[in-house]
Amino acid sequence: MMKKMLLVIICFALALPVYADVIIEPDDSFYSKHRGEMVEERRDYYVNGENGWLAVAEKPGSKQTVWTVQNGEFLHIMYVYADGWDLWGIVERRTADGENWESGWVPMEKLSLKYDHISFRDEYGDLFTSYTGDYATVKAADKLVLWTWPGSGEIAAEWNVPANMEWNNNILDVQDVYTDTDGREWGNLIYWSGIRGTWLCLDDPSNTAIPAFHPAPAVRLNPAATPDENAQTGDGGFPWLAVGLVAGVMLLTVILIRVFWKPKTE
Repeated sequence: MMKKMLLVIICFALALPVYADVIIEPDDSFYSKHRGEMVEERRDYYVNGENGWLAVAEKPGSKQTVWTVQNGEFLHIMYVYADGWDLWGIVERRTADGENWESGWVPMEKLSLKYDHISFRDEYGDLFTSYTGDYATVKAADKLVLWTWPGSGEIAAEWNVPANMEWNNNILDVQDVYTDTDGREWGNLIYWSGIRGTWLCLDDPSNTAIPAFHPAPAVRLNPAATPDENAQTGDGGFPWLAVGLVAGVMLLTVILIRVFWKPKTE
């Protein structure tokens, strides 16, 4: 009997949005050693190295490369560390076998921020108001469509409302409201089922075809390129091969001068 009750409780819990934010920390020795100096970021960036790619370093300031990424690829920066005046972000990816995770660090100056809900708040926050409605339209919907921000055209998640859903606990908890030029109210959900900062169209919560009236602005990136295998680690690598060629030319010049130039004799 107790097992059945426990199963019912678990199933009911899974049907509801998650409120407890699970803080996932990277398994990284440098991060663990300097945890108190980290600033939480958790935002997406485009790789934008000067030479078309970027080396992911073992730790901030290190020349030891863990892996490389080409311009245009996304990196999710979890935390940022200040190494003097330089800012470094920690990233993670699956290992080749897909069983574990590996971490690395990238210079923030070589990244371009991907427009997100925080960017939207920075741009339109002065227009936000408090919600004074009763969620009547939302409570009557059989599906809720969550957007990355109002007018983005990007759906973050869709949630099918369980039959006979109880809304007594104020599950939605809309913090801010934005009204678009067509008069639709959008509610900002600080946290919903594991996703931060999503928006719900309070007047049309089930519509997946709301046009993108505020898409993400275009980002100018340097052309992508394949890393030079002969290059040293770092952004695009230090051109040791080019340095060697220049040194060779200089040495050859010195030899030619010694062979063909002879000082005048009295």
